[in-house]
Amino acid sequence: MHGRMTILLAAALLCAPGAAAAVAQEAPLLLRLPASARALGMGGVLPPGRGDAAALFYHPAFLRDATGIAGGMQWLGPDTLVVDAAGAMEWLGGAVGIGVRSVSYTGETGACDNVCVQLLRRVPVSERTAQVAVAHTVKGLRLALAGTYLEQRRDLARGSTWAADASLGAAAGPMRIGLTAQNLGPDMGMGSGGATVPLNRRLLLGVAAVGPANLGPLDILPAAQLAWERGARFSPAAGLELGYWPVVGRTFYLRAGARRTDSALRRRPFTAGAGFAGDRIGLDYALEPLEGGGAAHHIGIRWR
Repeated sequence: MHGRMTILLAAALLCAPGAAAAVAQEAPLLLRLPASARALGMGGVLPPGRGDAAALFYHPAFLRDATGIAGGMQWLGPDTLVVDAAGAMEWLGGAVGIGVRSVSYTGETGACDNVCVQLLRRVPVSERTAQVAVAHTVKGLRLALAGTYLEQRRDLARGSTWAADASLGAAAGPMRIGLTAQNLGPDMGMGSGGATVPLNRRLLLGVAAVGPANLGPLDILPAAQLAWERGARFSPAAGLELGYWPVVGRTFYLRAGARRTDSALRRRPFTAGAGFAGDRIGLDYALEPLEGGGAAHHIGIRWR
């Protein structure tokens, strides 16, 4: 059964509607940015099944382990701000999750002059998403479906579309495995000119230990991820989380990760982060160096 579900997810990703002939830009920025400070500190990997409501944006099949709320803000330079929030709760024997994300930045738009020479100008851009997911467990296999509404405003143009995620998860020995097909839906039309914005459809495979290993006073949690993105692009990533708890119920974390970079976003391959978790609340910070100097900063809060 697990094999059939994997094949169906891959087929859904490959057979989703393709891009229209006229493409105005790359995929929406919001679909290419991390949605969790904890994940960014580990190279963009959110360990499946580790009690974080941001699982809604990665592997919603594990929402039942992630009841609570999570939110964060990310700065990628002076004019780019990302805000995200998610919440999950048990529902009808499974779980339901709701999440929102937004980003504002300065982008480029093109036009032709009288002899059709391409002219570029800087314009304000904003993107928003709203997502709802339902998760359940069937014969030990975790399943989830999520629906997303996406809107982009670019100067005077506005476009919107919908997308769906299909996710499954399972425990295999000492590991938890999540497989999620993301952003399955039609490309987004912008205005009346016929231009489209392609969705960043991808197949995401995440693996993490069921629980951390002990090394003296430290807890060690490794995690890895492989993403197959639209355009046959593979993006591997891996991260490590070290936890130290001097007092029961009070844990301090250090995180590090590496991933294949996205040159369009000027991202360097290595990331780092830190965090603290108390009885019901967690605070996270992640640092992402950028090409050409500078860095992106992501702060997050979790409450259970």
